[in-house]
Amino acid sequence: MCSRHFVQIANVVVCISLSGVCNAYVNLALHKPAFQSNSNQAKEDISVANYVVDGLKTDPSLDGGQCATTTLGKQTSTWWVDLTSIHSIHHITIYFMTMTKGLDNHHEIASSYLGFSVYVSNTTDKQQGVLCFKDNGFNESTKPAVFTTKCTVHGRYVIYNNEKLAGIENPDRNSAYVMNNLCEVEVYGCQTAGYYGADCSSPCPHVNCQHCHIETGTCQGCMPGYQGQRCQLDCERGWYGVNCNKTCGHCRHMDQCSNTNGTCLTGCDAGFQGELCNTTCETGWYGEDCKETCEQCRDLDQCSHINGTCLTGCRAGFHGDFCNITCEFGYYGIGCRQKCSAFCETSFDCNTVTGQCNGGCMDGWEGPKCLKLSMFTIDAHKWKMEFYGMFCIVALFLMIFGIMVSYCVLTRFSKKDVLIQHDYNDTEETGSGGISTLSEIDVSCYYYREVDESNDIDMSITNPAYEIEQYDERVELE
Repeated sequence: MCSRHFVQIANVVVCISLSGVCNAYVNLALHKPAFQSNSNQAKEDISVANYVVDGLKTDPSLDGGQCATTTLGKQTSTWWVDLTSIHSIHHITIYFMTMTKGLDNHHEIASSYLGFSVYVSNTTDKQQGVLCFKDNGFNESTKPAVFTTKCTVHGRYVIYNNEKLAGIENPDRNSAYVMNNLCEVEVYGCQTAGYYGADCSSPCPHVNCQHCHIETGTCQGCMPGYQGQRCQLDCERGWYGVNCNKTCGHCRHMDQCSNTNGTCLTGCDAGFQGELCNTTCETGWYGEDCKETCEQCRDLDQCSHINGTCLTGCRAGFHGDFCNITCEFGYYGIGCRQKCSAFCETSFDCNTVTGQCNGGCMDGWEGPKCLKLSMFTIDAHKWKMEFYGMFCIVALFLMIFGIMVSYCVLTRFSKKDVLIQHDYNDTEETGSGGISTLSEIDVSCYYYREVDESNDIDMSITNPAYEIEQYDERVELE
């Protein structure tokens, strides 16, 4: 191992090599993809973000062609490099641009760098990463042209950021704007994950440790599927992945969810598919492995992907939870609630979907559902109604006439019987055919005289006025 010294100023570590080679750490950022905001379009040929990781740093001047510049007048500026995978990092070195080739005049543009920050993250979002350094103490005279900070973490993205926004304290009191103007960024660490030490030759001490402290070997991150201080514990049931922070899908047996990658080793629950069992069946399919087809649902996308029930009901002509039962004979339509016509060729024999009669209509009916009378039937029916109406009127007239005639005849004979009975009673009382007293006679009745033995005609029979007159005279004599 070579001899080396670190001079630390305000959390800054500067490596001074005494033997020519500082250590076995490699520059992980060399020729890796980079990004920069606010590129200077006026000098597009020297403002590419990848210039900062091309390994060229012999001429850090504005016109040297080895630095990436940014536009003026911005309050935020960001640059990052993608290491393409997660690495254990030891330190980061930054080469800033100067006005001329020498580094001694760096203070002339140093004000645009003051207040910068360096992050290491697993995403391009610095807020999800680790803050390695934040400048709160440099000024134009003390800020170095080459800056190194120790950051013993692991990550994929190294992010350089500077901002001068309202409300944010900044050491630069003379400028309200920022610039990156970086010439080179070098990220040193171990090329292979799971190793540590000055030459990155020692494996991390714990078998399931993915990233350990690059100097001490202390585990800083477990392999996917493991947890604990020494990464000796599997993820709890139903969890998997890095830091055990992902939930398993709809595995058929949850204890058969892989703790490393979340695959369901014995298949998915009904209604789900895919290696992770987190994708529902496609429209029209359901059940285990999504092999069952939905039946006659009214809305096919409302067929339960788990058990195939139709959540919004069935199409016309079907019923049941699964909409796989056709309507019973004599019924049709949505929910099989409509009744077929009785005037089908065979009564109530109709199509279960449309209600149209199978085989046509009975005589006198027409239409798809045989619910409309034909014109011939309507005319015949009208004629019959008129005939029956006239017949009823004539019959009613004859009935009334018969009643009146019967009443007259009965009344006539009833009066005649009363007079005969009255005359008979008088004969019984007088013995000589005389008439009883007035008090025993109903003055409202007519008097009747029998025809004598000489067969003379009784005027009272043919002349009621005469009979009444005779009756009055006899009453007066008594």
